[in-house]
Amino acid sequence: RERWRLPYGLIYKGHDGSYDGPISTPLIDGNLTFALGPSGRFFAVDNHDGEIVWSTDLVEDLDTPVPLYGYATSPMLMDGVIILQVGSPGGTVVGFEPETGERLWSLGSDSVNAQTPVPMTVNGRRQLLASGDQQLLGVDPASGQLLWSVPHHGANMRGAFTMVPVTAGEDRVFLRYKDHESTLFDFAGGTEAPRTPWVARTIRNTHSVGVYHDGYLYGFSSRFLTSVDAASGKAAWKSRPPGDGFLALVDGHLLILTKNGSVHVVKATPESYQEITSLQVFDELAWTPPSFANGSLFVRSLGAIAKVDLRNASEPETTDALASATNAVPAGDFAGFLEEVRAADDKASIIDAYLERQPSLPIVEGNETVHFVYRGEATDVAVAGVMFGARQERPMARVEGTDLFHYSTELIPGTRISYVFLKDYQDAVPDPLNPSMAQWADVLGEDIRLQATTGGSPLDVSSLAMPGFETPSHLLEPSAKTRRGTFESHELHSDAMNRPHTIQVYLPAGYEDGLERYPVVYFHGGTNATKLGQLTHTLDNLIGRSLQRVIVVLIDLRAGHLFVQRDTYGEFWSEELVPFIDETYRTVSSREGRAHWGTYVSAHDAAHCAFRYPELGSKLAVQTLGMWESGWERLVPLIRTGAEHELNVHVEWGVYDVRNFHEAWDLRERSRSFAEFLEARGYAVESVEVPDGTDWPAWRNRTGAILESLYPLSEGDRSQ
Repeated sequence: RERWRLPYGLIYKGHDGSYDGPISTPLIDGNLTFALGPSGRFFAVDNHDGEIVWSTDLVEDLDTPVPLYGYATSPMLMDGVIILQVGSPGGTVVGFEPETGERLWSLGSDSVNAQTPVPMTVNGRRQLLASGDQQLLGVDPASGQLLWSVPHHGANMRGAFTMVPVTAGEDRVFLRYKDHESTLFDFAGGTEAPRTPWVARTIRNTHSVGVYHDGYLYGFSSRFLTSVDAASGKAAWKSRPPGDGFLALVDGHLLILTKNGSVHVVKATPESYQEITSLQVFDELAWTPPSFANGSLFVRSLGAIAKVDLRNASEPETTDALASATNAVPAGDFAGFLEEVRAADDKASIIDAYLERQPSLPIVEGNETVHFVYRGEATDVAVAGVMFGARQERPMARVEGTDLFHYSTELIPGTRISYVFLKDYQDAVPDPLNPSMAQWADVLGEDIRLQATTGGSPLDVSSLAMPGFETPSHLLEPSAKTRRGTFESHELHSDAMNRPHTIQVYLPAGYEDGLERYPVVYFHGGTNATKLGQLTHTLDNLIGRSLQRVIVVLIDLRAGHLFVQRDTYGEFWSEELVPFIDETYRTVSSREGRAHWGTYVSAHDAAHCAFRYPELGSKLAVQTLGMWESGWERLVPLIRTGAEHELNVHVEWGVYDVRNFHEAWDLRERSRSFAEFLEARGYAVESVEVPDGTDWPAWRNRTGAILESLYPLSEGDRSQ
């Protein structure tokens, strides 16, 4: 029953993978509730009538910058002081008087994002433990005295920037400090240089805060609930059930709210995953740890709150993760095969014979149905790929009494997708039964994580072509009669960016023979275009047939300028690179002779340069636009109208382009909305949706069409 309601500011608009806010959790103490708004308003409210008792503005009063996702830390009470992580220059940690809001003390110069402080006893002294973006602090909460400070060496949004320390026994603290690994600090020998008994990958790639009980840590590692020996960092067990979510520890039990809205009570034991009971509470996304008070569990989704009463249940039984992996198999040959295996005594022989008969794997029935199969000893197997999205997978069911795992789904006819298997909760591996291989490098990496840079380390993946797909002819090895272009490499030091840039320049066959001038395609972030994108084949096959003779400049963007140096990159391109190319090569040195091309985040760079420097280029092509809301807000002011800025735009995305609904982002919608926005502004836009996925196994299928959209060869020239 609602007692009162207090509007205190605008709802924080979700962006860059987040839903609408706020994120900070209020604190109740006696007659007061303390709350922090996403824009920096920190205030106390009377619980009886909802009237504001006091209020302060962190931006105006403490001169602190608003973090990327707004103020997300949660206030806590310790030794009669309300404590809040604020961030430099206002102080890493600030103490407030509860009744008046008077600032009692502030200390530290570290920046903060979404961390929250916790109480901890270190060397017999009760104190506040606070983690900033770079430092771990021990603080006396009553006086605000800094007791000690050490670097934690963490990074990343699913690491240091959202890290909440977890006390893990006497003088020990667990830190989920990086995207890909966690560590333990042991202060038993003192606080100046804590020991790190282990650094491990057993808990990683998550925003969820873990808990500690009887020598073991419990938390989510990617999407898997995990029990970890706090002494060694080794996993005691991993479990796919109950699904990705958030947890609390109560009376030796894990109370879990999954992102899919279900509540689970699980025994906190290192023996195995032992679920006592569960209940589906919400039919929408949930993204908040559960709270426990007065014998009841309180949970909320993005739109509702619920109270769940806990009652005694029977002793738990060990849950087999694979037994819970169910998958409806449509009627057909594969379904009949599974029934035959289940009924047979010699199951292995039937499986051997069936797989031997298959012309290829995975097994495709008709034009749409595909059966992924894995064979081998395993505890858990899942299939992941562009058909499901980033950081998503589907558990495969095991046929009882066999080592055969399977998952069935439907794909669009003519589709080509990339996929991997996750065996026993480990990183991605290709399908051992499928010889058709490809590589991800720019978008997806290990554990199907989204990569934030172009030109990442390649990941071997398996490739599946559905009926109706044909490998584009421009990717084939050119014939012996085809004249080949050449590449030249340059290392340019950028004064604008204060670092070197590696540039590769493709010169078409015959460039060295005459005085002809050529238009230039600037491929922003084209590091992997030649090796993984087979761009050389495409250019050699198409030039003189359907594509004009062009120079292509591939720009290396791997050095970390993304999201923070886009303006200086634009200065490098316009003031340093373009003059260098025009002086070094015979180019058409006019806006009609320059085109921009980019994929994923480099498509954002291409768009930025195209709209910021309209006098320097007349064409733009983007594939799988990796531009988040914060980048969109910076780009929009640069975009004119089609009448003011003559620009031909080609925008392409795949039906199975990268997305994650748990994290509120979908690059298909971003590409589509970008094209629609430009059309509404009067630009000439060609929008193309293709039945394909993401990264180079998909983009290379369309590089021919991309280049032809920029500089097509006229019909008359083709006939000659």
